[in-house]
Order: sequence, then structure tokens, then C-alpha cells
Amino acid sequence: MVLLSHEHRRTARNFFGRPCLLLILSIGLVDARADENDPVDLLIVAGQSNAVGYDADPAKLPPSELDKEIMFWWKTGDPPPDDHDSTSDRWSHLQSQPLGDPKRPREGRQYGNFAQPSGGFGPEIGWARGIFSTGQNSTGQNSTGQNATGKQKLAVVKVAFSGTSLLRDWDPSDPGEGGACYRSLISETRAAIAAAKEKNIILRPRAIAWVQGESDANLHDAPRYADAMGFMLQSVRADLASPELVALLAVNTKYSGGRNKFVPQIIAQQKLAASRDPRCEYVDTSAASIANDVHYDAEGTLFVGQLFAKELLRVEARFQTDKKPLTIVTLGDSITKGVRQGVAANQTFASLLEVGLNGKDASAHVINVGIGGERTDQALRRLESVIAWRPDVVTVMYGTNDSYID
Repeated sequence: MVLLSHEHRRTARNFFGRPCLLLILSIGLVDARADENDPVDLLIVAGQSNAVGYDADPAKLPPSELDKEIMFWWKTGDPPPDDHDSTSDRWSHLQSQPLGDPKRPREGRQYGNFAQPSGGFGPEIGWARGIFSTGQNSTGQNSTGQNATGKQKLAVVKVAFSGTSLLRDWDPSDPGEGGACYRSLISETRAAIAAAKEKNIILRPRAIAWVQGESDANLHDAPRYADAMGFMLQSVRADLASPELVALLAVNTKYSGGRNKFVPQIIAQQKLAASRDPRCEYVDTSAASIANDVHYDAEGTLFVGQLFAKELLRVEARFQTDKKPLTIVTLGDSITKGVRQGVAANQTFASLLEVGLNGKDASAHVINVGIGGERTDQALRRLESVIAWRPDVVTVMYGTNDSYID
């Protein structure tokens, strides 16, 4: 059955006299009206202190005229996200960031986001400069400079917090402190997109660079890192309605000077997460120079960003074919969601479907939007969010919860 356009779906409801759930096997969607302005690619930077750029001295950042052409929005600090962070609160241009207002004396996890009183910068500088200078957007087309309306062709949002753990600070499913950094990432990115739209600039999330893992290099968190990473990336793509968002993962491989035996496990877990996701890659930063056992220095931070630029273009080249990648949404209840105790994210049928299709010289992205305990009447209320993905195919699996009798 074909999913109908918004007007046709309204007609269908009126004809039958009541809402009905359409069994969706294949979808032909009417293309949304293109915005009169070309969309601007958005790069997102997130993670802990090496994403912040804690020891990257801004005095050692080589200047570049490109920075004035790149839009920039940031919020950096330490957990929890609050008014003490360094924030732009509006669009500016690419630049190092000021210190912010850390609590004095140090209180709890509050200790400031940069080592230098003049602030610092993260890998966003090298990444954005590298992408902008190539003149390629996410489709491989030239995008250097400005479009016909004079709008910038590249934007960066950076949301990073020092000393944070993927499992204990960036958990999308935790409504409390454990998910505070993740919520800040989503809310800041949405605010940035909305502020750009007010200026008639449409932003298209292109990739996220994740620099983190040191705080999870321990006995309890390291073995669970890949599953948590997969869940977070799935959530980011869903919350930003960007199913084709590329993810680049990195960690300071020299963290602790070799004394922490769990760092190699975090590296292996990042590689494992990347192997499960066709739009995710591990980026080896072992050649980056460091300021100490914890952080990259200014030169190393810039270099890490340059690595991200090269890797992003390499990943995108794999998908730049004449045939548009197939987008599949799996809609259903807990059987579809699948992620529960004893079941890893890569063991759901959505994940297996994606791996199987891409393993047959096809190009497909599968988005799992299953919700545990959901009934068909509840599914009806979120059909608009399914349509927002503009899928080619939707699988539907319901009935277990509808048939339950108390």
C-alpha cells in the first residue's frame, strides 16, 4: 500500500469516517517544494575536552581569511550545561572561543572549559577550513564562497563539555543529569537552525565530529561504548531529522601516556561502532601532537580537524552515485525497537537489514523508529514524523500491544 500525501491522507480519513493505520510496504512521496535558496551545509562538533579544545592556545592558531566566511555557533564548558559555559547565543563567524565564566573556587565538576584565560578552540577550526577550501558540499558539488543570495555556504555548531562520559552524560534516554549534555546538543543545534532560518538561511546537517572516550576508559563503561555510541547516533539523526548524517569518531589515543589499559578498548569500540554504521568512520588521531597526557595542543587540535575534513570527503564519495540511497524506516513497537537487555543495537532487524542491503552493492539507510509498548492508535499520531524522513520504504509491525487484554 502506498503512503498518501498530506492532502490525500486527510481525504482518506474523511472517506472512512475515522483514522486508520495504513500498512506501508512501499512509499512514493511527493517531493517537498524546494526552498528558493540553496541549503547551507552544517557541521556539528561534540564530545568532551578534546572537542572543546581545552589546551589549544588561541594565540597559536594560524589566522585564515576563510573564517569570516563560515558561520559559527557554540556552547562549550563543563557539566552540567549552564550559564557558566562559553556561549555565542547567536550566529557569528568561525573563531576561537572565550573562557566563559567558570565557578570560583572550583565547585564539583565546574572547573572551566579552557586552560588559557584567553580561551581556546577545538577541531572545528581545521575541519571547517578544510571543507570550505575544497569547495565541495555533501553531494560533491562545488560550494566554495557564497550562493546567489549572498548567504554563506558552510556553518558550524559546536556543543562540547569537558570531562563527560558518553554513557553518563550523553544518554538520549536519560531525562535527568545523565542526558543533560545530549539535550544541550540537540537544543543548541535546533536553536541555531531556527536562528538561521529567520535570516532566510536553510541549514542542512551534514556531519557530526565526535571527539570523546577518555572518560569511558574504565572497566564498567568501555565494554558498553559501541552500543551506546550507536544508540546516540541513531537518536541524533532522528532528533535532527537527518538520516544521512555522517559521523566521525575520534579519541585521544595517547590519553594517560599508556597507563590506562582501557584506552585501546575504547579505540576498538569506536571502530566497532563505525563498522556497524555505513555512514560512520573511526578517525585515527595518533599522529596529532599533544600538550600533555590528556589533551591535544593547538597544532594537534588543528590537525585533528584536518583529518575530519579528509575523512568526511572520503566517506561521502562512497555515496555519491547516480542512484539515490534507499531510505527505509522501520515503524513498530518493542519488537521493532529491539534494543533491550541481551540485544545489542546491531542485532535488531533494522540494523541487519541495513548491513545486508549495503553488503549487496546497494546503498541503503535504515532508520529504526520503534517504540516499546506502542499501539496502532499511538502510531497514527506520529505518522507525520515518519513522513518527515522522506522514506522510500516503511516497514510496519504492530498487533501485539493492540491484542493485549487487561
